[in-house]
Amino acid sequence: MGGTVAGLNPTCPRFFAGRVTWACAAVFALVVSMGMAGAAVAAPAGHRSYQRIDLASKVVRPSATGSGPQCFYTVPDCTSTNPDVTFQVVSDGDSSDCEFQDVVDWGDGNTTTQDVAGGPDGSVLATFDHTYTDPGTYTINWTATVTFGDDCAGSTAQLQFTLASAQVAGVRYASLSATTPGTPGLPVIKDDELNGGVADPEMDHKWGPASCAGLTDPKDYDWLDCSGTGTPDKDWPVIYATTDTVTVDSVVFTSPSDLTDPMLTADADIGGQELTLASTPLTSTSSGGQYLLSASGLAFSGALPGTPGLDDLDITWTITVTVAGNPIETPAGESISPVFVTAAAYTTPGGRIGSAPPYISLLDVGTEAADDQSGDQAVFDAIWGTFETREIAHPILDPATGDISEGPDFRYYDNGYTTIGDWWNKSLGTCPPLIQAIAEDTGHCGDWAIFLAQVLAYQGIKTDYLGLGNAPGFYAGPDPAAGASADDYAFMLVDPDLWNFTTKNATGPYPYADDMSVAGGKVVVKDQSVTYSPSSTPIAQGDILTPPEMFYTGDHAIVQTPWGFADPSYGQPQSTTLYPAIPGSYENAALAGFAVIFYKDGGRWHPLALGNDVASVCAARKCQFRAVPYDQSGAP
Repeated sequence: MGGTVAGLNPTCPRFFAGRVTWACAAVFALVVSMGMAGAAVAAPAGHRSYQRIDLASKVVRPSATGSGPQCFYTVPDCTSTNPDVTFQVVSDGDSSDCEFQDVVDWGDGNTTTQDVAGGPDGSVLATFDHTYTDPGTYTINWTATVTFGDDCAGSTAQLQFTLASAQVAGVRYASLSATTPGTPGLPVIKDDELNGGVADPEMDHKWGPASCAGLTDPKDYDWLDCSGTGTPDKDWPVIYATTDTVTVDSVVFTSPSDLTDPMLTADADIGGQELTLASTPLTSTSSGGQYLLSASGLAFSGALPGTPGLDDLDITWTITVTVAGNPIETPAGESISPVFVTAAAYTTPGGRIGSAPPYISLLDVGTEAADDQSGDQAVFDAIWGTFETREIAHPILDPATGDISEGPDFRYYDNGYTTIGDWWNKSLGTCPPLIQAIAEDTGHCGDWAIFLAQVLAYQGIKTDYLGLGNAPGFYAGPDPAAGASADDYAFMLVDPDLWNFTTKNATGPYPYADDMSVAGGKVVVKDQSVTYSPSSTPIAQGDILTPPEMFYTGDHAIVQTPWGFADPSYGQPQSTTLYPAIPGSYENAALAGFAVIFYKDGGRWHPLALGNDVASVCAARKCQFRAVPYDQSGAP
């Protein structure tokens, strides 16, 4: 390209008299100027002179929709997130009488060959376009060979393109060592699994793929995307209170290339609230042929929603790298995590039950019920309204997707206590630990009281677990004999609608007596003077009709709230409001009366202390089930 310069020493090396203009997803172009035939001094390959010019009218712009930077540097290197690259060959002198063959090795295994006709000085002779499919750094070699004409010379040029890419691979919100309820970003615990009949809660940092995107310990993260597709391989819900700052303990990105001075920013949205992360440096480490970019201790500015709810925390991550002094923003993916936004910070219940781990049932039941409620009483009323329905479904977490579905309803005991004798014939068992009751979907009164107290605690509402027998003023029934306290001998009969007292036929404080017998090891109560009629409609949690009909007197757990007493086992029986007082309103609604077993020995009747094997005693001696209604017991 270009004519022979008069007086040129014909032995002087000849170079392709042309220019390579380089556009990398840009409006501007890089111009590579190479010596014309006859130039006095030719710069060696790799050390040519470069200058930036505006070729907006000549550059063929890429068609990619990606966000490419304006690549114009003082060297022929370009970094972009746009995979489309373009460069042009421009005649440097008049090459109209020459023809060339240009060969481009794109550095990714692809080659382009093009026959090029010469042209006037400054004219565009050829445009080369290519789209890269894989992130990385590529060396582009261009070679021009003269195929016709004596006054032109061929040459080469070398460019470098980096398809920048970074993809969020792991996000952890709270420190690995964090276990204290109320810690911002604390993950919930999956609580629906049994292993050999024993509760086997699934911990966030114990679950997940063994390998993921080159991360050292992928299970340590709440959110994982191992393939870089945006579809999570793990999406574990975490907890923030409305007053918390959104914090991220650790985030890791993968990149095929070592990005220069990477800085992290992010925009987030949760429940319509916008959050931002200020520019934070990333640390880059090489790992298995790629690079891991990490940052820790991140705090977002902006407020969480002001009311409780289960919301998605949607974070859009951006990494900015600097090339030749120019900042280039690289989209680094999106992480979307389910977040339980609670009404307030966790408050430990009273009544010596202490704090409870963040079982997902405790968070889901309360947060879903109190969705969009403001103020402690409104939050409580919404949650208690759910308990009153007696239909509380076990939330089942899918750890991969973060989806929460409804499992079986939680139950208060099970059905089957249809006769007075069933209390001894069917094993009530001991009150299981809370996690066992949750995993089995059935629990005793202590479990239900702890459950309600902890559900409220995770919404910042302080309550007290209360054993009925320990409530000041609770009346345990009349003493059955001199020196025999009702606390040690009496049963309390549940629900006035289910018990009927017909004929007084005994002396003493328990005048309604029915004979007891034992047949085939089973206790039978004559059921005449005092009768029990099972309910035909649900009366307890889980739509249970026939839970145990009586308990040792005072052996029942309820919850004292700032607004009154709640009985979560039954969902507030016989009342649509909380019980204002003990003694008084609670016993009047919940208790039918009291009963004591008497056995005959030496011609006299004696009360049988609680805890004895009734079947054994009454198989060998004459026994009676003696009762008294609550309203005739002399209770205060």
